[in-house]
This record gives sequence, C-alpha cells and structure tokens, in this order.
Amino acid sequence: MIKGEMQGYGLCIMHDGTEQLGFWKSGVLNGYGSARLTDGSKYIGEFKNDDMQGHGLFVNSTNEKYFGEFKNGSMQGHGLFINSIGEQSFGKFRKNKFIEQTANNKNNYKKREYIKSKSKKLSGLFNLFGKISLISRVALYQLIKNTKKR
Repeated sequence: MIKGEMQGYGLCIMHDGTEQLGFWKSGVLNGYGSARLTDGSKYIGEFKNDDMQGHGLFVNSTNEKYFGEFKNGSMQGHGLFINSIGEQSFGKFRKNKFIEQTANNKNNYKKREYIKSKSKKLSGLFNLFGKISLISRVALYQLIKNTKKR
C-alpha cells in the first residue's frame, strides 16, 4: 500500500466477501486479475479502473459462461456465450446482449479458433493466479470442449 491505496500485485477481500486478485494501481484493479463475487460468479481476465475491460472469462452463479471481449464491465464485442443448458451464441455482444451471429452454430471451427487465440492471452494469468484461477481454467477447458461437441 502506498498512501492508503493498494499498489502492485495483491489480493483484496472486501467487506461483503468479494475477492479480487491482480495488479493494483491507485487502489483499483488495472491489468490482469480475477474476481470471485459473493453470489458465486467468477471472472478472470483484464481489468481497467476496476471494471472488466479487454478479454476475459465470466462464469455466473447459474453456470452460464461468456468468453470474449468486455468494455466498462459489460459483454461488449466478439464472444461466445453458453447458457446453463449448453446452448451457444457466438458473435457480437453489446451491453450484455447478443446482437449479431458471426458464425453458423454448425460451423464450430471459427469458435474454436477464436477461443484458442484469446485463451493464449490469458494463459500466463492462469499460471500466475494458481488456485484461484483453477476454477476458471477448468471452465475455459470445458468451454473449448463444449464447442467441439456441437
């Protein structure tokens, strides 16, 4: 801590039980990190000023998964969403809503390649965060595995 603000790499456990691990600058997460919310939701990826920003994997409390681009804390850009019964939406998202399909659901090649290319960006993060990211690593593996089945 510098002048009462978190700086550098560290873990913060909030009063409500939310856990945030990552790189801190001026008291907020910036760069790679992970978060575990009190409702059971998990996120691993990039942060900017404490918001999900860039590429990441989000798994909510009902086990729905989104792997893709985030902006200002919302699903925004290209990504893959898998609901709790395994239905997939791959394409463009805006403010947490699916707006445009990029690839036919029968053509999974583009989905697999997208996931592989973006997961390389997060691979160092998985190694860095150890146990906390193990859940996210399993979720990412499952996400890739699910796209191969369809």
